[in-house]
Amino acid sequence: MNKLRARIRAVGSLGQRLEPVIQTCRQSLAGLADRQQDPVANIHQLRKNGKRLRGGLELLGAPEPVITELRDLGRMLGLARDSRVRVQTLQALCERVGDGVKGDPDFEVAVRQLRFEAKLGGAPPAVVRSFVGSRLEMVMDWLDDAGFGGTGGVAKRLRRLIDRARQRLRVIAGKPKELEDYHETRKAVKALAGAAQFLFEDPEPALRRELKRLDALGEDLGWVQDLDVLDQWLDDHGLTTQRMPLLHQALQRQIRKACTAARRRAKKCDPGVFGKKG
Repeated sequence: MNKLRARIRAVGSLGQRLEPVIQTCRQSLAGLADRQQDPVANIHQLRKNGKRLRGGLELLGAPEPVITELRDLGRMLGLARDSRVRVQTLQALCERVGDGVKGDPDFEVAVRQLRFEAKLGGAPPAVVRSFVGSRLEMVMDWLDDAGFGGTGGVAKRLRRLIDRARQRLRVIAGKPKELEDYHETRKAVKALAGAAQFLFEDPEPALRRELKRLDALGEDLGWVQDLDVLDQWLDDHGLTTQRMPLLHQALQRQIRKACTAARRRAKKCDPGVFGKKG
């Protein structure tokens, strides 16, 4: 642990390193008011960097209300992006399994409804953009009040992220029956990878290799998540297995295949390397 603390101290003030992330969020937010820009792309960048910002704040020990508000604003902005992802998931599924799934009588209904929902998403109204902007300023206020602290307590918080990821990896390596186990592992892996990337901008080879493994695992688990979300969306819209057996069967096969790939990759991951060498 002492060696880990020494390595973390070498990165300097973590609070100050959050400033560029906040600035990037501000730029994406400003882009939402520009009709020449793609609102979904800006929302994606805002949510992506918002998650990175949350990771940095967790390492700094920010109070729960700060973390929660950032999480909630990401959910608020997620409609357009999530709708587009469902369209892309269906397209990717068809590319992987072929046109056989298009034999369901209601397949075109699903396609049209997905595209319709994706088009509904646009730039959020000014009052929502203002609300999001105020949440970003709230983060800056907290960092200012905290004096951009150094790295106190970061080693302990990083250790918790390592332990959580290790525990979740053991669970999916053991072939769990519930998809929720894969989803929880995805969150733990992304949290650790985000923290490690934030802490170690130029990681040594062992850390770099592990980051690549975690990123690859995150992709596998993200595909499981996207397939499961599409499956649930179909059910929620009355496009059940009874109405669309071919598509649902293809989804379940791909989910099982993705889970198997994730389990194999999970066995090769060793998040403990982030807490080893000095």
